[in-house]
Amino acid sequence: MSMAFSEIYGNRRVKEQLREAALSGRAPHALILAGRKGSGRSMLASAFLEALLCPNRTGEGEPCGQCPVCVKLREGCHPDVITLQPDKPELISVDDIRGQINDTAGVRPWESAYKVYIIPGAERMNVQAQNALLKTLEEPPDYVMMILMTEDLSLMLPTVQSRALKLKTEALSRAELEALLDERHPGEEEGRALALSFADGCGGRALELCGDAEFAALCGKLVALLKELPRLDFGEITMRVRELLAYGRDPQELLALMGRWYRDILVLRCTGSVEELSFRGEKRALLELAETIDGDSIGSAMKEIEKCQCRMEARAGDEACLRYLCLCLKEI
Repeated sequence: MSMAFSEIYGNRRVKEQLREAALSGRAPHALILAGRKGSGRSMLASAFLEALLCPNRTGEGEPCGQCPVCVKLREGCHPDVITLQPDKPELISVDDIRGQINDTAGVRPWESAYKVYIIPGAERMNVQAQNALLKTLEEPPDYVMMILMTEDLSLMLPTVQSRALKLKTEALSRAELEALLDERHPGEEEGRALALSFADGCGGRALELCGDAEFAALCGKLVALLKELPRLDFGEITMRVRELLAYGRDPQELLALMGRWYRDILVLRCTGSVEELSFRGEKRALLELAETIDGDSIGSAMKEIEKCQCRMEARAGDEACLRYLCLCLKEI
């Protein structure tokens, strides 16, 4: 089924702006969609392109979903929609921009009124690449449109930002997330609570976590470690850390979960609100900790987690960093 604005949960303001741009005939030459991973940037871009290019769209900007244009867009084979493919996954270089965009922008579109360049992970462009892109952004052919998608708008040069329509995705409410899970994962209870707690308003993240039994198991082992930490010795801590790393997840994700654990304790100390907890299923244990750990100790724990993050980024060794962090938290 083709993507349409009506199929996207939340992001009402962004959808209206994109719908208006598609229907007005005054589509911007450059569009920046900024937001967290899983917040709907790719879906919004797809819906915008179908509303813009479908010859049979409705007055509300809904594509027909059946014409050759919609079929090609859905299958990712439209000749006038080009997605940048950098040589290195972690970097978009000046050669990528020149070779795939600047040198081809002068070739008119084959089938539609627009030639669209999509740049996923636009924050990966280095300064030289962004400056090269500026040459096309400043004087684009009438038919050229660029869609830049980024998780970190601050990494985009002000000169690039000033030449594009900037739209930021919006967090979905808990009710919207629940409706999304009801539609896509009906009857799926396992992992639902964790998905709602850790999606952070991102629909894609909620869908990913809802059926992720491994994430649920990881959370369970991490919580057990944190609760039992005062009673564990060096060898037991080492074993538990290795078990967590064996899941193969990003160690930074483990640190983020640990930070949420201590945040929950702080929330209970300050507000007593259970509704704001990430680990709602551990309410009793969190309440007990909130009564015994003071605010300064929670702050110290959060600082140790931040230090561990810095050590990992410096490639000090994930196991050694996590073990040392747990030894520090044990003493708090």
